[in-house]
Amino acid sequence: MKKLVALLLALIALTTCLSVYAVSFKKVTLWCDSTSDSAYEWLSSQAWNSGKNKGSVCVYHSVAEADTNHNFTNHFRVYVGSNTSASANKWIAPKSNIRISTNAITKNCNVKIKARGNTKWAAWDMDFDRITVSGSYGLPK
Repeated sequence: MKKLVALLLALIALTTCLSVYAVSFKKVTLWCDSTSDSAYEWLSSQAWNSGKNKGSVCVYHSVAEADTNHNFTNHFRVYVGSNTSASANKWIAPKSNIRISTNAITKNCNVKIKARGNTKWAAWDMDFDRITVSGSYGLPK
């Protein structure tokens, strides 16, 4: 019985840590008509401290536009510490919680994320030169 209580308390502590370290972003406009560096937007002005985590960050996002049946992947870049170039990047489909791995994420480093929309949003007669995304990033689950 004591082991069960200890296990439950450990799970509660882990759940609390997962929510403490996550950074949320709401209604961030991503450009879809360019692949240049200037098309990328910071998802949050707040850096996330990796804590004891090493090697990866998870990203989740959703797209607010009316016709999102296509669910084109969008491009995310991970910036670690004061680096001005991305340490890792990945194409991520909306409504999926995806891990982006990089050895640059070490214990207690600051992590920020930039993103841009897929140019298919603008190209496939969707007439979206930008999309609005919301979501979060933080500790892998």
